[in-house]
Amino acid sequence: MRSTYYFALLLTLLAGCQQKPASTASAPAAVSSIVAVEPEAAVAAPVAAPALSAEERQFFAEYDLSSLIAKEPDDSEVMNGFYGADHYRIEFALLDVRRDPADPAHYFVKGKNRFKKAITPF
Repeated sequence: MRSTYYFALLLTLLAGCQQKPASTASAPAAVSSIVAVEPEAAVAAPVAAPALSAEERQFFAEYDLSSLIAKEPDDSEVMNGFYGADHYRIEFALLDVRRDPADPAHYFVKGKNRFKKAITPF
C-alpha cells in the first residue's frame, strides 16, 4: 500500500512539472523594415562630476595631512573594528603614510592588519 502511495505521489509531481503547450498559436508579427538607429555620438557615456571642488584641492595642496592619519612612532595605536557575517574582530595599524607628490589629495598608506589571527601587510 505504501509503495502505491509513493508511486501515485511521484506521478502527480511529475505531471505537475510538465511543460504545457501554448493555448493559442499566434502568427509571427509583421516586422517593419524601418528601424530607428541612434548615432553613436548621441549614446556617449555620462561624464562624472569631479570628486573634489577647487577649494578642497587647494586645501590638500596647502596642508599635508599625513601626520594626522599616521600613528606616532612611539604610540601603539591600533584601529579596531568588526568584519564579516560572524562579526570577527579586525585590527589595523598604519605604519607609513605619505602624500602623493603628483596629486596632493591622494595618500600612500602602508600598514598591517590582523584578522582571525593572521597578520597581513597592506
